[in-house]
Amino acid sequence: MYTAYWNSREIAVGDDVIEVENRLYFRPGDVRRELLRPAPERSLCEWKAGEAEYFDVIVGNDVNRAAAWCYPRTGSMAWELVGRIAFWRGIDVAWTGPGPAPLPRTLDAAKPNVAKALGAAAVLWRPVLPAALRSLDGDREFSGYLVPECAF
Repeated sequence: MYTAYWNSREIAVGDDVIEVENRLYFRPGDVRRELLRPAPERSLCEWKAGEAEYFDVIVGNDVNRAAAWCYPRTGSMAWELVGRIAFWRGIDVAWTGPGPAPLPRTLDAAKPNVAKALGAAAVLWRPVLPAALRSLDGDREFSGYLVPECAF
C-alpha cells in the first residue's frame, strides 16, 4: 500500500495510485476526507485541460495550507485523474508494504511530446534545478523532465 501522511497522521492509503509528475494520485475513497477542507486556491494545467481544486490538510490544530488537490474535470488525455487526490507541501507519500513497492501506474499523456518524439521509454520528473543552474533561475523551484535514454 502507498500511504500519505503528515504530522504522524495517515491521510490516504491505497494500492491503486497513478503517478504524474512525481506525484501520486489516490482514489477518492482511499483518502480520509475528514482531514481535508476546501481551500480557495486554483490552478490550471494545460495538458490535463482542467482546473485543480485545492484542500487544506488538517491534523489536530495544525493546518497545511493547500497541500492537497484534485481535478474535478479534465480533458480526454487525463480523464483517469478525475476526482483523484494528490499531495505536496511536506506530505510524505511512501510504500508501506508488504514487500517491495510496485511501480505505480503512469499516464502516457503525461510524458512530454519531445520525449515521445525521441522515442524515450521513460522520463524522470526533476523537481529541483541542479545547484549549478539555480542562480540562472533565481533559486525558484524547477519543474521539468529529464530524458535518461532515447531510442534513436
